[in-house]
Amino acid sequence: MFYRRYLVFGLLLLGCEKESSVSDVAAPFGQEFTLRFTQSARLPEVNEPELTLTATDIVDSRCPPCGAPGTAKTVLRVQDQVGHQQTLTLCLDCGTEFRDTVTVRANSRRYQLTLHRVTPEPVAEPASPKKEGKQVVLSVKQ
Repeated sequence: MFYRRYLVFGLLLLGCEKESSVSDVAAPFGQEFTLRFTQSARLPEVNEPELTLTATDIVDSRCPPCGAPGTAKTVLRVQDQVGHQQTLTLCLDCGTEFRDTVTVRANSRRYQLTLHRVTPEPVAEPASPKKEGKQVVLSVKQ
């Protein structure tokens, strides 16, 4: 009886375990999709992806009330079908240092990746530095 209580308690603890990562999303080519920090998109489908994009960093320094526009930047890990990986940075309002659109070569093809938005956009105060609350809106063209 004594051991049975501990077994039941242990099973209850396992059932309450938090999910450690966000789930992957399927994303079609040529359409916008949204990724959260650390989330991956598998294009064009989850089961047999041609490309896998993961948002490994999101940095938002926009501050409308400060009078300076700031920038919104994301770092993406791009993985092809055989597992080769590239890291690239897309940025809104970064001038010539980084661009919002970049072309990458993977799977013996070229893909155009575009960063459309970083949300939520700051309105009345500086952007929050917390990456966990940020999302990036992207698209990939073949």
